[in-house]
Amino acid sequence: MAVLTEHMLRVRWKKDKSTRIQIEPGTKITPSAREFINQKNIKLVIGDSFKTELPEKESSPVTKEKSFPYVLYENGACLEEKPETMTALFGNQLVYKDFPRIKLRGTLDSLESEILYTIGYLQDWGTKDVLIGLKELYQYVRNIMRAEVRNENLNAFTLLHYNSDEVRKMTHNPMEAFGKDHIILNGEESLEILMLNRLRTKVREVEVLAVEVFRRDKICEREDIVTALNRLSSGFYFLMFKSENKKKPSRIRNW
Repeated sequence: MAVLTEHMLRVRWKKDKSTRIQIEPGTKITPSAREFINQKNIKLVIGDSFKTELPEKESSPVTKEKSFPYVLYENGACLEEKPETMTALFGNQLVYKDFPRIKLRGTLDSLESEILYTIGYLQDWGTKDVLIGLKELYQYVRNIMRAEVRNENLNAFTLLHYNSDEVRKMTHNPMEAFGKDHIILNGEESLEILMLNRLRTKVREVEVLAVEVFRRDKICEREDIVTALNRLSSGFYFLMFKSENKKKPSRIRNW
């Protein structure tokens, strides 16, 4: 394993005052070298081996500087190519694919696919308001993904002409809103209700992960996203109340 020492850095820096140093992948950096890097604001580039020798002659042809289109999000090092184990967090900033925010994006993507599958399954026989509501909530999940990826603010959703706070209030007091008590499932309900409940629980899982990703001690960096996911689960519960107690379709499909 290559080792980058303070002495090697000083030799190179005195030579050309370079603020970009190339190192081999896996190079070990000594503590004193790390301190020197911070002092001189040097950027490490993962690529060719680190070299300290002087150019052979001043008249030597100037080689074209390599392009480093990718940057490691966590330490600022530059890369020529994107490793298969990494993906873009923002723009050209790379992280490993098990990075918490990438995990969150994966669960949002999975939630989108679950909603789409449910829409397709219910297309021919589902309750009209449920299908309209599912399409609205699907678009809102896409808005959540967009807001997270682009670091944009996220607005609340509307569902069947109700805003998210109204939906939450109705699902907390269903007797007043729907003339029914809270739904307690036993497996004998229609497939429509069972599938909506499945989506409701999927959102809960995404919400818990979002709290893990964005919580910093007692502060949440993206409280708008966490709140949106909380209201989203209420949205699916709301659609369960709007669902008609349909019988299972005559042709059963896997879901």
